[in-house]
Amino acid sequence: MIEQMEFLIGQSLVKRMRSDEMAPKDNLESRFHLLETIREYALEQLARAGEQADVQRQHASYYLSLVEKTEASLSGDDSAAAVALFVREQGNLRAALAWATDHGENDTALRISCALGRFWEARMQFHEAFRWIDAVFKLQADTPLSARANLLMGAARLALWEIGCERSRELAQEALTLYAAEGNQVGRTWALFHIGDTWHIQGDYVLSSTYLEQCLQLLHAQQDWRNYAFTLSRLGALATLRGQMQKARAWLSEARELLYEYDEPGLQTVTLVYLGILTFVQGELVLSSNYLREGMLLARQTGNHYMLAADLLVLGCALGRMYGPFYTAHICSAAEMLYASLKASVPTAYRPLYDTNLGSLQAKVDRVTWDMWWEEGKAFSLEEICTLALSAERSQRSRSTDALPRALIARRGQVAATSAAGTGHCNIMVLSFVPCA
Repeated sequence: MIEQMEFLIGQSLVKRMRSDEMAPKDNLESRFHLLETIREYALEQLARAGEQADVQRQHASYYLSLVEKTEASLSGDDSAAAVALFVREQGNLRAALAWATDHGENDTALRISCALGRFWEARMQFHEAFRWIDAVFKLQADTPLSARANLLMGAARLALWEIGCERSRELAQEALTLYAAEGNQVGRTWALFHIGDTWHIQGDYVLSSTYLEQCLQLLHAQQDWRNYAFTLSRLGALATLRGQMQKARAWLSEARELLYEYDEPGLQTVTLVYLGILTFVQGELVLSSNYLREGMLLARQTGNHYMLAADLLVLGCALGRMYGPFYTAHICSAAEMLYASLKASVPTAYRPLYDTNLGSLQAKVDRVTWDMWWEEGKAFSLEEICTLALSAERSQRSRSTDALPRALIARRGQVAATSAAGTGHCNIMVLSFVPCA
């Protein structure tokens, strides 16, 4: 086979692809592609030999196995590697889906689409995702209710980003009905959590809590402690927004203990940010900054830039109230730039709290100074702004610029018109309720 491949490469019939920079260093396998004319000729020869359908079925079967085997990694510590794998295989995945939908292979098309849901979400490929999901739903065939419900839930998650809460909730409600009809308690729990989350986003914290408390009871019965802890964390955040501080602290503290026990650094970050917000609101600024610094380091470790932006936003306000508006202007402007790079913004639920604190800290200095600091913060790298956040206490104790990060001193007076925003698609780490079969 190797000799045959080398001959085809020598005849320029097959091209060797350049090493993929996203490929893991321990898996630098050779990859090849055919010129389109050669590919068309090969397909014609397969068709003439009566082998095309069988080869395409084997191809689809292989990629179905690949995506189902890799799907769980999209929500864990290996999410970056899983996303990178699917990026490299996108052409083959699209070919497998196209064949399955064109030939009425409903089960294959449905299962591949379900497995790719979190990949499409991480890559923000919403238009493509809905195109394939719509194509699968148009196929007329008997499929298990749970399989169809799983695809509805994938569509609900995607709709939350691209279309809106109402449509997302409709899809999740339809999935909930199917799960209930089949007696699928795991799926039912997943749908209830998602419906509660849509109400959370829309600001109805009472209704959101009602759904999530139902979810919590089901998770306890299922002994699904990972998702139990995640739901506790979300309920703690809701309790903070509702002013139920004692209940919020109890739920968040329990969630934190469970997540450390089960080694969930991504979800630990979320809980630490919620604890940072709770203690910030209660005026416990030292404790708040400790939670948020720990959360910041975990967010950097896991590559979760969305939670890093949320963490820095609160930490900037906490450090500003402790040590002065210099820290707020630099850190919060960097956090807003990070949100913008992810095509996101400050969560609506926390916008009033953020705006109030930002305004009060801005009022402590003249507008020219604030604007200068704000523009400086926009120019910092993530490493530089995190170093600033970590060094604030030490810098305040010395009360000299010698203790400030060297990068910050070098940038003083150098307001760079740079942006943290990248180009093209960005990857985000998907942290969410993950149903356990």
